[in-house]
Amino acid sequence: MSELAYTIGSIKDHQKTGGWFVGHFMGKDLLEHDENIEISVKHLPKGWGLKGEHEQHYHSVAKEFAVVTKGRARVEFDGVIEEIGPGNYYILKQGCREQFLEILEDMELITIKIPSVADDKIITKK
Repeated sequence: MSELAYTIGSIKDHQKTGGWFVGHFMGKDLLEHDENIEISVKHLPKGWGLKGEHEQHYHSVAKEFAVVTKGRARVEFDGVIEEIGPGNYYILKQGCREQFLEILEDMELITIKIPSVADDKIITKK
């Protein structure tokens, strides 16, 4: 019996993992398992972040890339508050502190982190 060369999944199946569906954290027998890259599609509701749901953090190893496909948010990057919306992207180098402060309109965000490393999320402020 040969191994499948492809897989089809549903983002809805990964909401409990914050939308992350590719990375080192997926079962080693799955095509979604990868130690070089992490990928997520997040759906964040309006108002999320106001109660501190997203802790300020940084990654010491991974570089992060994200694209906003829908919605708007106020986000803090290294102490600077920015508003991001549809068509915006951001790139965070290692060590850049990030925190979503408030989702202003229901948001969809595609995020990629390279590489996929366990315990690379360092909380800086609760």
